[in-house]
Amino acid sequence: MLQYCSDDPRSLLSAARAHSRLHQAAVLALSRITAVINQPKADSVVLYLAKYGPRIDSISLEHTGCDSDSNPSVTLHQLPQNLLKLSSLTFRGLHLQLHQNSGCQGVLGAGPPLKQLVLDGCLLLDGEKGLEKALQTLPDLQLLSIRGLKDEHGEPVGFSFSALQEMLQLTHLQLSGCAVCNDHPNLQHVSHLQDLRLALRGRCYFVDNMVSGLQRLTRLEIHGTAGTFGLKPDILLGQTQLQHLALRHLRVDFAGPGVHQLLSHLQEMQQLTYLDFRARPLHRFFTLQASAPPEAYSALTASSKLQYLDISGCKVPAGVWEHMFPAGRQLPHLRVLGLGLFKPCYSNPVPAPESSRLVSCCPGLQTLDIEHLQYSSELLAPLTGLSSLQQLSLAPWDESTEGLKVLRQLTGLRQLKVMDPSEAEGLLLQLTQLQELTSLTYRGAQQSHQLRCEVSPTERLLTRQSRS
Repeated sequence: MLQYCSDDPRSLLSAARAHSRLHQAAVLALSRITAVINQPKADSVVLYLAKYGPRIDSISLEHTGCDSDSNPSVTLHQLPQNLLKLSSLTFRGLHLQLHQNSGCQGVLGAGPPLKQLVLDGCLLLDGEKGLEKALQTLPDLQLLSIRGLKDEHGEPVGFSFSALQEMLQLTHLQLSGCAVCNDHPNLQHVSHLQDLRLALRGRCYFVDNMVSGLQRLTRLEIHGTAGTFGLKPDILLGQTQLQHLALRHLRVDFAGPGVHQLLSHLQEMQQLTYLDFRARPLHRFFTLQASAPPEAYSALTASSKLQYLDISGCKVPAGVWEHMFPAGRQLPHLRVLGLGLFKPCYSNPVPAPESSRLVSCCPGLQTLDIEHLQYSSELLAPLTGLSSLQQLSLAPWDESTEGLKVLRQLTGLRQLKVMDPSEAEGLLLQLTQLQELTSLTYRGAQQSHQLRCEVSPTERLLTRQSRS
């Protein structure tokens, strides 16, 4: 029975308390430790591992919230050296000594046989040098996730790609909030890499060369941060196995020809299920500038397997929708579609796609964002044919609210975000006809005039029952 509880330590320990004879059996069954800890609990975990460490194959320890007098930091200097089966290790929000130093073993100093390592929001007492040395003792890693690490001075910890030289089995790599120590990092030796996610600090012009040649990638995410950098369009050359692609808040070099070339590579990716080209709000660069011919953008919907497509903030050229959603194209699995802008383009408004195209091409659509695109009631009316539509975001591109009249007909909506620049009388009253609505964000002419309403399905049901 305890074996069935082994995936849930709390249930296992609760069962062990039922009878003294169950305690020893619970220890034998427990192979994973997952806990939210303070310093005393951390010390208890270390003591437990010193006795039962050889049975443990997974450890996940988390300290939540900001360090304060009421919620002091949690520090780990070392783990017992008897963790002979440990394959997965996760630390979140802890202060860590990673490598051997001044007689301290370090939590990774013993080089456990790890296959997965996650360091999230931790403070490293031995900084980037300790991180580099510790990683060099883990040649069997298959998954490495490093996010938001800081040193004792509160500065972001640098990451050296040379630490990966011996990780020939690495298939998943995630780096977020890191400054890169190498001038020309290379991942070509990590030939098994399938999942690469980068959100690096600074102007990282080396990303193109780092990605090229990784022909086994099925997931690629590159997020622009402070000092947003450009990408060369050939970054997608040969990446035909990609299923998940996100190039967020970036720009493509070489203006028009670059965008056109990037889209031509995208045309070959028939396995894509997730495509995200969101642009940074109020940023003057967009991943997909309106600088390629409209027909080139048909590559965005070339994969019939698409489930998620978001190009929010990217101003595409006029006439693009008839190529992205042509007659006869079927995207039966598409559930999320983001096309909106962050502000209206009064001088050159972008029309919303004809809803009839979306109904025909994407019949299973559940989420739609068309903020600040030009539309009318006639243009939106066919949205009633999307029987699965649950979330809608829209804002008129001008002062007219004519297009908002159709909202009351979308009776299946559960979440609605709407801007009403004229603050038309009666609009909110009309929205009360949406009986399934559980979340409403209403914004008037002034940015500060917002109404947000969250209603749980249970509350909605109780309201209906009280009315009846």
